[in-house]
Amino acid sequence: MASFERPGMYVPYPARCNPHVDSARANVKAWAVEVGILPAREAPDTADVWDERKFDEMDFALFGALQYPDAPGPELDLLTEWHTWIFYYDDRFLRAYQHTGDLAGAREHVDALLRYMPSTPGEAPPSPGNPVEAGLADLWPRTISTMSPEWSARFAGLTGNMLEEPLREVANARVDVVPDPISYVQLRRETGGALWTAILAEHAVGIELPHAVESSRALRVLKDTFADGIHLRNDIFSYEKEKLAGEKNGVMVVEEFLGCTPQRAADLVNELATSRMQQFENTALVELPLLFADLGLTPDVCLDVLAYLQGLAAGMAGDFEWAKTTGRYNETGAADASEPSTGDPATLARLGVIRRVAAVAPPPGTVLPDPEAGQVELPDFFMPYTGGRNPHLGTAYAHVRDWAAEMGMLGSGVPEWDEAGFESANPVRYAALMFPEAPEDRFELAAKWITAVYFLGDLMDVFERRRDLAGAKAMSDRLAKFVPVGRPGDLPSPTSPLERGIADLWPRIAPSMTVDWRRWFSASVTRACDGSLWKILNVVQKRFPDPVDHTEMRRGCGLEIVMALLFYAQGLSLPAGKTARELIRTLVESILDWRVLFNDIVSFSREVETEDGGINNGVQIMRRFLGGDVAQAIELANSLATAQLGNFERAVADGLPEDRQQVRGVVDAFRTVIAAELEAHLLVVPSRYATGGTETAPEPVSWRMVPWPTGLGTSAAHIGSLTGTGGDRT
Repeated sequence: MASFERPGMYVPYPARCNPHVDSARANVKAWAVEVGILPAREAPDTADVWDERKFDEMDFALFGALQYPDAPGPELDLLTEWHTWIFYYDDRFLRAYQHTGDLAGAREHVDALLRYMPSTPGEAPPSPGNPVEAGLADLWPRTISTMSPEWSARFAGLTGNMLEEPLREVANARVDVVPDPISYVQLRRETGGALWTAILAEHAVGIELPHAVESSRALRVLKDTFADGIHLRNDIFSYEKEKLAGEKNGVMVVEEFLGCTPQRAADLVNELATSRMQQFENTALVELPLLFADLGLTPDVCLDVLAYLQGLAAGMAGDFEWAKTTGRYNETGAADASEPSTGDPATLARLGVIRRVAAVAPPPGTVLPDPEAGQVELPDFFMPYTGGRNPHLGTAYAHVRDWAAEMGMLGSGVPEWDEAGFESANPVRYAALMFPEAPEDRFELAAKWITAVYFLGDLMDVFERRRDLAGAKAMSDRLAKFVPVGRPGDLPSPTSPLERGIADLWPRIAPSMTVDWRRWFSASVTRACDGSLWKILNVVQKRFPDPVDHTEMRRGCGLEIVMALLFYAQGLSLPAGKTARELIRTLVESILDWRVLFNDIVSFSREVETEDGGINNGVQIMRRFLGGDVAQAIELANSLATAQLGNFERAVADGLPEDRQQVRGVVDAFRTVIAAELEAHLLVVPSRYATGGTETAPEPVSWRMVPWPTGLGTSAAHIGSLTGTGGDRT
């Protein structure tokens, strides 16, 4: 008996079938026999993963024909063979390595496969030893022969990542941790095959996206939402099959994290898939035209991008049609809802309108009073770390204040940037919390950077209140020129207080740091600006953002700049090894995700009473997305924030490289940053984040720090369950 009734799904694009489907069906079966994926008819008992009946039920030719409806016949054959190969790899890996826990064998298998994607033209791979190797050896040269080296490198990277990801699943098979839903969406995007399908869509329509287009936010969001919509819907389709196999998917994650029924979990996953589809639509209609104008693209390039966009839309509809009609997921699938899943105009309209209504902000010029906003009680925040204060705060304060005046920040006209406002916000006090062990000279310079970061944020708030997206964009474009990776002293002439400040600071700090650190710092400044531009665009559109997009874009905040500054201020080294670098990136993202949610809880009352009704506040977004009252939304936000600290500690436990001592110093400093953020928000400068004065918590509040959390979704934060140890971490 099915665990839930499959909900109606929002797929606004019609599924179209390639007219060459029949020839592709015959050709792919012959190819599968040739490379050994299918046994020859004279030896049917030699099948190792699929037999002919199972192969016919899954109908990969129909998948290719629905995914790439406009591809010529030979191109459809090639793409269908690619998808047959990757599905076979996935099923074979599951049986041979994941179910057996054979990590060493899995590692050897993946390493061998990587040799079949040579980066040097004409380089001969080894002789294949199994059907997976034989298939890749045949497909790779045929695919890259018509594409540029740049595209081939991108495709190799995505293919390699997809081959590598199952290794992590084998390594983590014994770790019984429920991921939080937002982290799951991002993980599923990396481990699923839809992003890989998205790059093949370029091959299918015969174009290559220019680097400036391919690397833009608009294209990244289009590809990510394409992938998320496919993966989340497939999780609904495959729930019964994967539950029987002992695997986890998105429906199970929501079910366990929220402690709800399978039906409620499936409905919420479907709601999120709908939200991601509407994010795709909004990006295509709003952000793509802005990108075209910003880059000055020619009409031919614009048409290429639109052809690629049409390919993604066809792929989303095609994947859905294939998933619900073939035998890949429907052996024991959930029952269909009584109403059509897609194609019915009334169903599509109802599903689309419900989500769009939840995304509509108040009309301009109105403030909607929220009777619950002023009664918010802050929850018990999970905080197992302790911080400190730099002893040089007292001597540095006057120097930094005078520097801000000299640069023109004080008295600039930006609200609260006068003597009294500077003393109230006190960026030097914040710096003392962030860099407790920095020597005096480095602390003062880092505190000036913090002051510039504060000023940048407040200046972006001015642009936001004015709905001045063009002005903010012009400022951020110029700002990027003041943090060059190479030649730190080669800067334009500054024309504003912010530019004068950074022009003074960058040449004093960058030459002493590595190129990799400079690259990270410069990118963090760009991401902070991009995050602010994204917020302004939401306000201009009067649109509450999608929950996943909110989490990912709010990472672009000043805290990442602060974390980069930590390496300078306290003399830490950015690790050189690949494993250590990946660990640092994971830790930084976990902290940023925690900070987004924590900050939005603390600042909810203040932000929800603004003209836009808290349009960029995560608590308000969850409240509108899920329904319910403020207390429930805050509880969920706090649980998600707690889970990010669990992700942080799990990454530390699993990922410390050989050079542990160096990385441990960074980890300890990061823990101090987390504790400092909480102290700054709640005790030191709450007026910047909530309401009230300084040095005391805002009213009304009820909060305390707890060493271990309990309740909704908090299993991910119980580090003892991850490391095999118990007890509090205080």
